[in-house]
Amino acid sequence: MRLFLLTTLALLVFLATFAMAADKIVLITDVVPLVEPSISIKTHLTALGFTVEEHAQTEVQPVPLTGAAGVFIHEAIGSASITSLYNKVAIPIINTEAYILDDWKVTKQTAFDVTDGTLVTILDPNNAIAGGLKGDVKISTVAAAIGSSASFDVDFKAVAKATASGFTCLATFEKGIKDLDGVALPARRAYIGYQNVLVPTLTREGWTLLENTVLWALGRLGTTAVEPTRKLSLTWGSIKN
Repeated sequence: MRLFLLTTLALLVFLATFAMAADKIVLITDVVPLVEPSISIKTHLTALGFTVEEHAQTEVQPVPLTGAAGVFIHEAIGSASITSLYNKVAIPIINTEAYILDDWKVTKQTAFDVTDGTLVTILDPNNAIAGGLKGDVKISTVAAAIGSSASFDVDFKAVAKATASGFTCLATFEKGIKDLDGVALPARRAYIGYQNVLVPTLTREGWTLLENTVLWALGRLGTTAVEPTRKLSLTWGSIKN
């Protein structure tokens, strides 16, 4: 009996350790220790139930990803430090840096745009990432830079566009779709055009779109939209209101 209890306890500890590791997000940003607005991004990721492992762009890329559920690439980085180095990573990636979209081979280099604005227009209100938001949504309290792309040349879903530019600023790419070189994506990818200067001025609705994008990429978001006025919590990989 004692051996059984010890074995059971060891198994529970192992399962708990595995579950926590599976909830880890690797955050790639400009500097470590973090400074704002990277601190705010980490705070929101942590509030969703994830542990966040911080890495600076100056480290050897790609950084070790053992036990990670996903990667978050923050626009604070210089795009030249990342380029295509994470393309073969077989875990989801959430990216806010427009200037590596061409390195992802999902759009062409001339397609980028960064325009100041406060609004995004929801293109697919039935998409779970929209979280119940419809039409023009104020994501920032002041006009700030929103990244977008005039075109994506692969199979993708457009969730929202930057109202000022009219270009897609929130796009998702399913595992298995072919990039411009005909190579299948090894895991989900998501782009949301939140430039570094935009993050400090995000509204609750702006954060809802970011949080839902992360949850979608990691397969934690259901098909039912989450109301933007309600908070999310994550317990053992399950979303609850």
